[in-house]
Amino acid sequence: MSILKKYAVSVWLVLFAMIFVISGCSSLNNYQTKGDVSLLPLKSKVRVLRDEKGMAYIYADNIYDAITAQGYVTAQ
Repeated sequence: MSILKKYAVSVWLVLFAMIFVISGCSSLNNYQTKGDVSLLPLKSKVRVLRDEKGMAYIYADNIYDAITAQGYVTAQ
């Protein structure tokens, strides 16, 4: 197999892998946008609002609840 043919096959394989990964990543952003969630460590009510791009804004009464909510949002 010539070098040019090996290069062309490599390029096609990389493009195929990129398309496969990109199409599979579209289902990763299925975070909850509505409803209530009860987390055990929270001491008071926490509000998480998302804008049209999915950016989370966390409103909490204390820093510990805010950090817990941030961890939950990040894990989503």
